[in-house]
Amino acid sequence: FTGYFDKILVDAPCSGEGMFRKSPAIIKNWEQYGVDYYNKLQKEIILLATKMLKPGGYLLYSTCTFSKEENEGTIKFLLDEEPDMEIVPAIWNSLENQPDYPLREEDKKRLEKMKERNNVSYEGFDFGKPEWVDGPKELVHTLRLWPQRIEGEGHYVALLRKKETAPSSFHEEYQIPAKETKQISEEAKEFFQKINFPIDINRITVREDRLYLLPKDLVDLKGLRILRSGLLLGEMKKNRFEPSQALACALKASEYDNIYNLSSDDADAIRYLKCESIEIKKECKDGWLLVCVDGYPLGFGKYSKGNFKNKYLPGWRWM
Repeated sequence: FTGYFDKILVDAPCSGEGMFRKSPAIIKNWEQYGVDYYNKLQKEIILLATKMLKPGGYLLYSTCTFSKEENEGTIKFLLDEEPDMEIVPAIWNSLENQPDYPLREEDKKRLEKMKERNNVSYEGFDFGKPEWVDGPKELVHTLRLWPQRIEGEGHYVALLRKKETAPSSFHEEYQIPAKETKQISEEAKEFFQKINFPIDINRITVREDRLYLLPKDLVDLKGLRILRSGLLLGEMKKNRFEPSQALACALKASEYDNIYNLSSDDADAIRYLKCESIEIKKECKDGWLLVCVDGYPLGFGKYSKGNFKNKYLPGWRWM
């Protein structure tokens, strides 16, 4: 992943001091591990995250603790270790309420545009405390959220950017190789021909007979435990392919060749969402039918010789 991403969020594991009021059980965790344990983890994580950034990329670091070591101290550590990283003022908070440390001209212009576009301010937010960690004055442009000043708990946020002049370390060998299409069943390939949707066969991966369309230029994820690596297209079964609910939601009505469109006030729309059978009242082709409401896809059904089998995702059933 080195030098690959242009935006990274690090919601760092922390001692949780800012959550004591909300969850007293966290106090026991703090008593067991303390600040130093988490600060060591934070420093490891933020250094690795920085290496994953492209030049010009942004890193957002956040915690739910008041600890100066885990907040300003961690950012000070990063700036010492990675001179190509710089703090970016993250919010507009009215010029008269800006901290004493001057804004860079480019950041001032950006914040002015933010104010013009959104017409918002962030009353109650406080600025970072460089004096607490004997750190650089730029730390004042990080943010502290105090529970007595906002409707919420205690948090810390720092927005950083890798300078455009930083050397790029991305290498092509990190990209995922093209997949062998022979793993994909003929039934699946036949189904994909009915879709007017960009499905690059070389970007499909097979896991336990499920087909996933991977994002373009995704790096090789081998060895990582992941929840979802792409769009689930469907599952290959004996002599057939079953398209997924995720694919139905990703499609537009114009991108599939066998549509059954319902009106939002049609009782069959509710029946379909309840996973009940519905009567198909117009001529449709046998095979997988994409059921829509007012032109918006809901899910698939299997249609054969006048009979319809509802394939709406059972976990989404209207109760």
